[in-house]
Amino acid sequence: MRKVVLCGIPHHSNLGDHAIYIAEKNLIKKKFPNYEIQTLDEVFAEKCAKRIKKYVDDSDILCLQGGGNLGNQYMIQERGRRSIIENFPNNKIILFPQTMYFSDNEDGKIEFENTKKIYNGHQKLYLMAREEVTYKCMKKTFKNSKVYFTPDIVTTMNESNYIDEKKGVLFLVRNDVEKNIDDISLKEIADLFKNKNIDITYSDNDKGGIIHELEKHNKVYEMLDLFKKSKIVITDRLHGMIFSVITGTPCIVFGNYNYKIEKSAEWFKNLNYISYIPTNKNFEYINSEIDRLLNLKKQKYDNSYSIKIFDEVFDDIIKN
Repeated sequence: MRKVVLCGIPHHSNLGDHAIYIAEKNLIKKKFPNYEIQTLDEVFAEKCAKRIKKYVDDSDILCLQGGGNLGNQYMIQERGRRSIIENFPNNKIILFPQTMYFSDNEDGKIEFENTKKIYNGHQKLYLMAREEVTYKCMKKTFKNSKVYFTPDIVTTMNESNYIDEKKGVLFLVRNDVEKNIDDISLKEIADLFKNKNIDITYSDNDKGGIIHELEKHNKVYEMLDLFKKSKIVITDRLHGMIFSVITGTPCIVFGNYNYKIEKSAEWFKNLNYISYIPTNKNFEYINSEIDRLLNLKKQKYDNSYSIKIFDEVFDDIIKN
């Protein structure tokens, strides 16, 4: 039986990446119904690429995990991708939607050139970019690859079935290298909700510890249930925004250290329950947006646009 091997699946604790993995598997099952699906963990992708060559035929398809780690910030994942691309020159390789970001320093420039050389050495590499900056950069950089412009694949999911009554506010904020909003501002926002007598729940979609295969689905859906039960979400995480989108939950979203969230938010301009806050907006504006979102009626998410995009992309890849 022909195989689809999904490489670089998340080993860490970020539930956004595990939601990506769940959505990827669902799409693979839909588009390749007669293929066996196998997976390769991100921590083994670099070292085990050569070892699995004897189990992979040229007619098999390799897929690379999507996310926001194409660059020099997360080198375990990037080296894993490079190893797969180098070791399987005759296979179709599909990169699920990514954000590409190399830092503007010596290390970033060196690793960018390494990635450019390796990716351009493959003749059957199909790349998906989930926001415009990455799309333009990929088109310019990877001349031998076909590049597609898509949303994050989690947008193909629809979890906007309603809880009877949404209550409280969910704060889902970063505490890592991507954080861009200061603690003072977060406290001021929290005080707004306290003054309105609205209960606050603090959480994160990256809670530490390894999440094993059998836990992925339950962990992701436990988090989605938390979104469904919340009246409003405050977040600076991309999948804090996307989980809000697919659950129909009003959301205030702030940017991170690069363009990942700001440009991804452009996919949701038509959703009145998602409010991206540019850096030039003042506290009064944030307060007014919170009041507006709190007064919204129940929202229903329509994922048909995303499903249509991915159907067209994969139909094109399959016929080429």
